[in-house]
Amino acid sequence: MDKFISADSSVMKVRSLFREACKGDVFVCDDEYIFQTAKTALVAEKVTGVTVQLLDTSGYVIKQVSSKLRTEQKRNEQFNDRQLAVISALEKVLAHCKKEGIQLIGFSDELVAQQLTWI
Repeated sequence: MDKFISADSSVMKVRSLFREACKGDVFVCDDEYIFQTAKTALVAEKVTGVTVQLLDTSGYVIKQVSSKLRTEQKRNEQFNDRQLAVISALEKVLAHCKKEGIQLIGFSDELVAQQLTWI
């Protein structure tokens, strides 16, 4: 059963709700400010397995956040957020190398690169 967080709830009230929450609990609210407050409180309380949803006037979920441990992320199916950040940074570095005329040849223990020759 969903638990409603009213728009007049204080930060302390929201944090208290999360401290008493069980894994699988879903908290809903219909106010953007309370949703942002709940997200912050969820992180501060370090509660896992809890979902917070922001509903529109028709009762549809327009935003949702769930808490989970990093170890709960699916292995081998997708990259985790840290791996994605590293991949993104590497793509930027390689684009910058190309712009500066450096070609990555390969790497093992050390990086091997050479200057590009323009034809």
